[in-house]
Amino acid sequence: MTAKEPQTREPSLEAAKSDPMQAELTSLRAQLDALKASREAEAAAAPLATKDGERAAELDKVKAVAGDLSSQLKELLEGFDEELKDTKPTTLLAVFGAGIVIGRLLAK
Repeated sequence: MTAKEPQTREPSLEAAKSDPMQAELTSLRAQLDALKASREAEAAAAPLATKDGERAAELDKVKAVAGDLSSQLKELLEGFDEELKDTKPTTLLAVFGAGIVIGRLLAK
């Protein structure tokens, strides 16, 4: 029976020790879950911020390109205006008439 006595004493000691250990273990698990949840929340927020930053950068690029295109179109129209002012009216009427004739021939 002496061999069984240490075995019966150890579980009683482990039971006494396991209650605080078990409590601490559950506390540590709760802290670990809280840390995981906060990291997941940060990880979820980071891509949104990155996507917003990327969208803002793309929007700035589109605005820059649109500004360049509008300035080029304005220059082109001003160039046409200058050409029309410098061209004789009879030449303009001849080109317009030729456009009408070619348009009607192609439509048939």
